[in-house]
Amino acid sequence: MLKKDIYVYLVFLSILIAGLLIYPDYGFDTDEKFQRSNGFFWLYYVSDFFGLEQLSSAAKAKLDSIQGFTLSPVEHFNKYGVIFDLPAAFFEIILEINQPVDYYQFRHLMVFLFFFVGLIFFYKILKNRFKNQWICIFGLLLLIFTPRLFGNSFFNVKDIVFLSLYIIALFYYFKTIDKNSFSNIILFSLFSAMATTMRIVGVFLPFSL
Repeated sequence: MLKKDIYVYLVFLSILIAGLLIYPDYGFDTDEKFQRSNGFFWLYYVSDFFGLEQLSSAAKAKLDSIQGFTLSPVEHFNKYGVIFDLPAAFFEIILEINQPVDYYQFRHLMVFLFFFVGLIFFYKILKNRFKNQWICIFGLLLLIFTPRLFGNSFFNVKDIVFLSLYIIALFYYFKTIDKNSFSNIILFSLFSAMATTMRIVGVFLPFSL
């Protein structure tokens, strides 16, 4: 089995190594400051709600430090989900990442890892459909080498995360159709909900099922 799939593992290993090497080379998107403040706003809300005083005060301090003349206040423009932003804010505090270049590059690394997981599930969808390993690898490479997608996979904290969650939800969509089990439906529902929090178009997933 390992020998049969060795080329698949090599492709994914190459993608992972390439991403880990080049993620610091990408610039910063204009949305990133708002998305970072979105993460700390909701991290402060959640930690305060559960009485986590140390985490709450750290999140509030980070939130208050984010300034920008044209930056929309999150409390009046909270239209985006927190599937990515809240964990990113949490890890920024836990890992004590305090320099702007460092915490934005860390977010870029997280976006790439989301995309990488999405690629794994995309391959699994193709494998379920075509069976032939080479067709699946070819389809995977078409997605990876789409220039707009590959470039955005290092900094687009909304669309790439949504794409990855949508792909995972699609995988469990087809799994549910193949085998209508409780676990498949639960996983499909979970990832559909997560995708919908990022982009409202994700709501088409449960309706289509």
